[in-house]
Amino acid sequence: MWVLLNLVLDKLAIKSEATKALKEQIKNLQGNRTEAAVMLNELEVEARLNNCTKCDSRHFRSFFLACIYYELGVIEKTQYYIKRAIRDFYFNGSTWNELLVNWVYGETFLLLNRELPARRELEHTIEMLEEMAKKYRRKNQYKKRDECNAFIIQIKRRLENNVQGDGGRTFESKSKSESPSPPPPNYLPWRRSQINFPVQNQIRAGREGNFIFESQPDFDAILDELAFNEEIHYFYNLREEGNPVFFNPKVYRWFRIEGNSMNQVDPIPIMHEDYVLAIDLSLSSIDVQLGSIVVAELYNPLPNERAGVLKKYTANGLASRSSEEYPIIPLDEASIRGVAVAVAKPILDANKLAGSPCLNRNEYTVVEEVEYEAVDDEVDRLYKDLLAKVFHDHSTAKRLIEHERKQTPNAETKVLIQNAIDRWMRDNR
Repeated sequence: MWVLLNLVLDKLAIKSEATKALKEQIKNLQGNRTEAAVMLNELEVEARLNNCTKCDSRHFRSFFLACIYYELGVIEKTQYYIKRAIRDFYFNGSTWNELLVNWVYGETFLLLNRELPARRELEHTIEMLEEMAKKYRRKNQYKKRDECNAFIIQIKRRLENNVQGDGGRTFESKSKSESPSPPPPNYLPWRRSQINFPVQNQIRAGREGNFIFESQPDFDAILDELAFNEEIHYFYNLREEGNPVFFNPKVYRWFRIEGNSMNQVDPIPIMHEDYVLAIDLSLSSIDVQLGSIVVAELYNPLPNERAGVLKKYTANGLASRSSEEYPIIPLDEASIRGVAVAVAKPILDANKLAGSPCLNRNEYTVVEEVEYEAVDDEVDRLYKDLLAKVFHDHSTAKRLIEHERKQTPNAETKVLIQNAIDRWMRDNR
């Protein structure tokens, strides 16, 4: 990993001599955790206490902090500061720096053995490099064009081989009790989709009643903003993120999810009280493949057990992807009735967000994992950035910020604004 970090640090477009000098100090941190801890104190603690920092640019500071946290072995903080750097480079208009840091972001997922998000980010980096190569070719800057093409080849080989970095640090998955918390429901960094369909009431069914697909739909949802019982949800494609789903309404059903058994599933976590869209396999010719998220009927459920479950289809059985412990259901104990293709998630308003019950939905939150600086002038800057860059009526960030700008700026408001920025970036890449 340090091979890539050093490459990116060397290739970053930096004008400030002070920032260049700090970059050289960051490059010398490999294998030196003591020095990394000292520099972390200088960059993070002193900046908070004295309103100053050795780094004169916040986006470079974020990436330097990511490098420091990598050396310290804190992968969650590494990813957090990489995402901040990507966002800041994006708003600063530095596409070159943005794509370089996005490359590192993809690699961090491989360190966690999370191939799907890694592939998504690395392929996005390739797309950005291809655009940059075209730009340099039009400007007759052939050396920069060839550099872009060389990076593309390097990333493609990485995707094909999927090997562990440069022999450096890898990060093992934590035990269930130490698993990183799934994102809270208000944090939605995924690309939205559109759909229209009938809705099932819930996935639970009694043994005496009709099971799942046999029962009739109870209510309808609307296009890209789904109204379930008058609560707005956004729609996300589980199979082809960001793409709309076109289907015969008789073949598809929505289910209201109960429980936490899929709150860490890729590519999008499915939380308690989300709604999942599934294809009825009895009315469709779609093939069920290993890795699919499926709706299954248990043959012999216990009196208080669900007759229908949502699980990951694996060679070993129907598995959960959760921060909690759930047993694998053998394939001969259930019948696969449907394949999940999308999930709808509620958008929480500011009043809900300000209270801990909503932030700690399912008793999990990532807000506690990251220290946010509740600085009024930074909140004001975020407001201005959003209002300047997000001006069309149908933007997620536009609607959120217009509502939130009337509230008193505080730490929770800042979290919401930062999430809105991330969503806008995803929607408008």
